[in-house]
Amino acid sequence: MNRNYDNFLNLTMDTRIRECRDGWYAFEDTVFYGEKGGALADRGTINGREVLELRWEGDTLWHRVEGELSDPARLEVDRLTRWNNTAVQSAFHMLDGYYGRLGLRIVAIGVHPENQWYELDTKELPPGHLEEVQSFLDRQILDDFPVELSYVKGADYPDPKYQGYDEVRIVKFADVDTQPCGTPHVSRTGQILSFTVLGSERSGRGTKIYTAVGPAAEARLREADQVFLCRSGETLYRIPKKKILYFTSDRRQITCVAANRTYVFYSKLDEVERDVGDGFVRVHQRYLVQTSAVDRMEGSQVFVESQGIPVSRACRPAVLAALARSALEG
Repeated sequence: MNRNYDNFLNLTMDTRIRECRDGWYAFEDTVFYGEKGGALADRGTINGREVLELRWEGDTLWHRVEGELSDPARLEVDRLTRWNNTAVQSAFHMLDGYYGRLGLRIVAIGVHPENQWYELDTKELPPGHLEEVQSFLDRQILDDFPVELSYVKGADYPDPKYQGYDEVRIVKFADVDTQPCGTPHVSRTGQILSFTVLGSERSGRGTKIYTAVGPAAEARLREADQVFLCRSGETLYRIPKKKILYFTSDRRQITCVAANRTYVFYSKLDEVERDVGDGFVRVHQRYLVQTSAVDRMEGSQVFVESQGIPVSRACRPAVLAALARSALEG
């Protein structure tokens, strides 16, 4: 077990090459972490050369760079990447404990900074559940309590699947969660910085809950103001809002007509209207239009790139007001 990972901000090291094999390097010691245990791989440089790839062979981490390396080797891990990877790992550990007390289980996770989520083994969540999760993580971050690390001999650990290891590292988040884990973790819960629940959807195995965690949260939340997210099957689309012309619904099938293509997904137009935010107006029970995309309004229709879209009598006052605002704002 590499104890350099005990301090997730231990990011630099001078070491020597132990072995070189077809452009891959193993060192006498390393501060880099390769993808394993649900955590993504680090990024960084060795002697100023970008690390292109990391891979494990047993307990040995191999590093690939472009070009040749020589001793001494200066290893430098990218701080933001490590912090992003560590924050989400620690947050999801605490959620393991939270859901365990509810009799639920996290069956899968996504930890990429641009697509962070976890999947529960139930399709039925109680009302207000997402708000409760948000409140729970907010408290843990604000309390800023220390994360405790300890080591035991693998032979002494009660779970047989860990007994083949020389030692097992135990990660303890106060009374919230305790479990074995070898990945980097924050030293205090306040270092997670931010946790935001973005939404949820039913999945094949239960429910996926989308989040923005750690330093990545600011970028994700900023992106949420600029793009509309929708999912068709296993594909998640990020549609720039400025390119959307209008949405139309046929029962639960939604068609998003954008400047460059059309997207089809399943939802309710009321939910789309809520999620897409300002700049759109409901012109009909079946149509939601971007006001800045409207060329003109004639009678009971608005025209978007020569396409006539019906305006219902009930929606007409709101449409007129929205178009007037759009014209004033330029």
